[in-house]
Amino acid sequence: MKTALSAVALTAVLSAFTTVNAAGNLPYYDYNLYSGYQNNYTNVHLKTTNDQYMWNQVTAMSGAPNGASFWAITGNNSSDAHGISNSYRMYKGERRKIFLTEKLTAGGRIQMGMKNCANRTGKVSGEVDFR
Repeated sequence: MKTALSAVALTAVLSAFTTVNAAGNLPYYDYNLYSGYQNNYTNVHLKTTNDQYMWNQVTAMSGAPNGASFWAITGNNSSDAHGISNSYRMYKGERRKIFLTEKLTAGGRIQMGMKNCANRTGKVSGEVDFR
């Protein structure tokens, strides 16, 4: 009986873990929003779907009274990286769908760019689902 309960508990834990991972939300913590309107970028990720959008949720932001801009980028390296969406201004607590303006299929390289909308240094944290 104890083994059966342990198996059920383990299955429940693994199911919950799989559900969280399937959602695809990847956290980013304390990314710099540089003064001088300089860009910063997340790491490169591979798209897992053919959906032509990604989700971004800002969970914390400081030093950005006018919000921060976020956009999608693709490319194999820094020399051919380019934006593949419009720029979306966001504030703390906001969740937004960022639509791609260039077709990118599953397996394509994607990352998110960001910059402060004020000429000052700030920080931002959140979760992004590159899909």
